[in-house]
Amino acid sequence: MKAPRAAFFAGWCLVPAFLAAQGAPGQPGEDKVLKDLLELMNTPVVSASRTPERLIDAPATVIVLSRSDLEGRGYTELSQILDDLPGMEVVRSYGANYFKNYWRGYRNDIGDPFLVMVDGVAFNHLWFNTADTPLVSYPIAAVERVEVVYGPASAVYGTNAFMGVINLITRKAPPGNGATVRGTLTTGSFGARVADLQALVRSGELTFSLAARSDKGGLDEDAAERYEYTRSRYYADRGLWGSVVDDGGRAGSAQSDHQHGALDLRVAWGATEFGLQRLWTSNGYGTAYAADQSQAIGKWIRPELSFHLKQGLTFGDRIASTLLLRYRRSDVDDGSFDVESYYGYGSGAATVLTHYEVLNSSLAFTQDFEIKVNDRLALNTGLRFEQKTLQKSYATATGGAKPTGSLGDANHFAVSDRGLYLQARYTLNPSNRFFAGLRSDHNSVYGAANTVRGGYVGNFGPWGLKALYGQAYQEPTARLLYGATSGTGSNTGLRPETSNTAEISGTYTQPALSLSLSVYAVTNHGRIQKVGDEVVNSGDQDVRGMDVGVQWLVPARGVVNQWKVWGWYSRIFRAEDIAGHTGAEQRTRSGDLADDKVWVGTTLTFRTRLSLSLTGRIIGPRPTVQSNPIREVPGYATFDLALAGRDLWKKGLGLSLRVANLTGKDYFHPGLRDAGAGTRPGGFDAAGLWSGSASYYNSLLPQPGRSVQLSLNLAF
Repeated sequence: MKAPRAAFFAGWCLVPAFLAAQGAPGQPGEDKVLKDLLELMNTPVVSASRTPERLIDAPATVIVLSRSDLEGRGYTELSQILDDLPGMEVVRSYGANYFKNYWRGYRNDIGDPFLVMVDGVAFNHLWFNTADTPLVSYPIAAVERVEVVYGPASAVYGTNAFMGVINLITRKAPPGNGATVRGTLTTGSFGARVADLQALVRSGELTFSLAARSDKGGLDEDAAERYEYTRSRYYADRGLWGSVVDDGGRAGSAQSDHQHGALDLRVAWGATEFGLQRLWTSNGYGTAYAADQSQAIGKWIRPELSFHLKQGLTFGDRIASTLLLRYRRSDVDDGSFDVESYYGYGSGAATVLTHYEVLNSSLAFTQDFEIKVNDRLALNTGLRFEQKTLQKSYATATGGAKPTGSLGDANHFAVSDRGLYLQARYTLNPSNRFFAGLRSDHNSVYGAANTVRGGYVGNFGPWGLKALYGQAYQEPTARLLYGATSGTGSNTGLRPETSNTAEISGTYTQPALSLSLSVYAVTNHGRIQKVGDEVVNSGDQDVRGMDVGVQWLVPARGVVNQWKVWGWYSRIFRAEDIAGHTGAEQRTRSGDLADDKVWVGTTLTFRTRLSLSLTGRIIGPRPTVQSNPIREVPGYATFDLALAGRDLWKKGLGLSLRVANLTGKDYFHPGLRDAGAGTRPGGFDAAGLWSGSASYYNSLLPQPGRSVQLSLNLAF
């Protein structure tokens, strides 16, 4: 593991500055520490019902990560929040799939079973339905809080809110005329260079926001040597790759760099907002693919472009309206390429360089209403229409040329989505609320889909109780419908997957202590899986589990303003894939899921200016998918340390240090898709024939060792 010595030395120099500043008079920070846990439970959230409501009243299990959580834990990228959320199974290849997240036991190959939104506007890829682009590229400086909604939300959001939604709520300009700037400049291990900034300006009714991020870095190549088919000797083997290894920009090493970025521009006059978002990810191929079949140094570029006009109106004190018009592009840039070797196919040496392109667009109209019928009954209703032009298969070109013809009519199809929903909230008394919702959607390819949602929320002093039921559906991705390239799997007859979830959760909250328990049962129907060279709706899945949480505000004394301890425990009681028909069912263990997972963390805040956090993850062993010859991935425990200080030498300037994988633990995540490459070393036999990996997809994904990142923080 190679950490820049300067960053490491500067980090230790930060400690005396922390100690010296403890005795200095404190200036209250803009992001105040939490007063008590009752304040947190009364925090307004908007993501569960598309309307503001207290966290304790939301008809779903919702976790809120505040601005102080993001800063205190030292997150340098938004996807890192997934590593510390209950019920999540994060798999990181740092490649074309930068990460894959399995939520409450649901594992699939392509696409994500949740929506990622920015201020309620979804940014899942139009063609892949992946959520990694917004979570690795969006500026952290622009995020006020993150709302994570567990459970099916299709009754409110329609397709693909299958297991939940993650909504990034952005910072708004403070009252009064003036300007504020927030940001970080980061350097660290594995070539990390990050600039993350937001500027806010208000002048009367006019507000202006500009957020930007640039993130560059690479893999821990030392860690890659710990698994057979990510070792550098394969990438540089001339017998496999020939003279292509002489081209350092395309082949020859385990190098796999990334360049992520974003630009978010908003201009608002009163309740009218115009927005432009440009997000992009540009990755190497990471550790996902076997090194004797694909070079890691290739490039996979996914740009996102979105324009929107949002208009809010109120009609008296009983009706509020939000109108959204949006145009969007969601592509794979024609600079994307891979280099593959076809020795494993028995035809002798053949190295092929292929460029890829995918172009997709959509135009959407959304109208939502909040209606207060009387003091007890409130309604949320709305409609949505989206017209999408999607590509059928990759436009490809070999030998170094760029693709042409991806915009041709023969390689595109038009699809329309229409949706109408109604959700009612009835307040029997301050302690008892009932919810019911219904949504009807129609897709021009799949036809109609109806989903329902219902629940009860009770609050009795420190006690809270939620009993929830919901349905959801997930459309097949365009990538799976038409197969992309030969042999990668397709089926134009695929149908949406459906899901039913029942959940009971309870909370106990006092000013200094909060406890929570959620028990859930999820049944997924018509799961999309690859069988041979075709993907089909094959079988169901049954998942039963629970999440237990605790937060404790330890009594603070002296220079310590707050000492917060938190923890989660997730247990999967059952996770089974079901094939066959009733009476002849075949049940097998769902792969790549740990039965037991523990997350713990503590944060100390000194005079609101300094914080120290230690976060730990203890992940149990994970039985793998049946196609993986490694039958179980060992469990592991990792710890992260974060130190952060504001106004250390001058108001508005601070430093922060993050040490990830503090103990330098060697560990793995399970491979993606069939994960069948195995661990048997490859080699040429006496006849010159290659015998190597058993699959395109690696069985294990080696994870980075210790990394150190040092940031300069700005707040003016």
